[in-house]
Amino acid sequence: MKILKLILAGIVIGVANVIPGVSGGTMAVVFGIYDELIGVISFNIKQIFSKWRFWVPLAVGMGIGIIAFSKIVTFLFENFPVQTQYFFAGIVLGSIPLILKRTSLTLKRENLGNWISALVCLVIMLLMVFINTDNMISTIQTELTFGLTVRLLLGGALAAFAMIIPGISGSFLMVILGIYSTVIASVSDFNLPIICVVAVGVIIGIFAGAKGVQVLLNKVPNQTYGAIFGLVIGSVFAVLPLKETVSFFADGKILAFVISLVCAAAGFALAFFSGKEGKDN
Repeated sequence: MKILKLILAGIVIGVANVIPGVSGGTMAVVFGIYDELIGVISFNIKQIFSKWRFWVPLAVGMGIGIIAFSKIVTFLFENFPVQTQYFFAGIVLGSIPLILKRTSLTLKRENLGNWISALVCLVIMLLMVFINTDNMISTIQTELTFGLTVRLLLGGALAAFAMIIPGISGSFLMVILGIYSTVIASVSDFNLPIICVVAVGVIIGIFAGAKGVQVLLNKVPNQTYGAIFGLVIGSVFAVLPLKETVSFFADGKILAFVISLVCAAAGFALAFFSGKEGKDN
């Protein structure tokens, strides 16, 4: 029964890691396995092998969730791109209350560092959105180039790093780097060269980032979540299809805009209610 529960938890975490704005770390907290998951991630090979009954079924579930849901996401982007992006924007907004619970942004002098962390990360996000003028979600590449390889390695590492932190989405960071749709399509189509490059980045991110995350969350949790808050707020501008929204009004497609808002509300509800933690980490 425990193995089945771990597989189910893995499936949910895998699906969460596919959706920009939804945190796999948050799902680990919800299922009450966050501490054990962080404890397994180390360079201690003996410890990793001794915990195989925990991480093997969890990894199997994550693989099922990622592969199965990647096909659904690819279909949605191909057929309903604007509505899908509004849904993801709603998910991002719905994750904000959970993050706010973990940091302090009140107008007190001792919280100045939290505000600075949030504002710096917000500015970084906005600059990245401004610099990358292409639609960061819908661009799909199927052939490896040097530039794409670097971005895939970096994106995989950052996504794995973010997966460790409850409240921040690794797949969203892939959105910011402009590789999200490429990675999702490669998983859906079993494009092995791209999958292998991303996998290398993920392995690097998991093992190199786990200790750093533990230190940050233990030593400066408020500042860390202040930074996460800034990243999440800025991510809304990256996910929202602003040009397409303007065209809705220009072309008189009010119904399409209303449907998009409904999708955003559904995404908000999904993230908000899934973010209610069953067990604090």
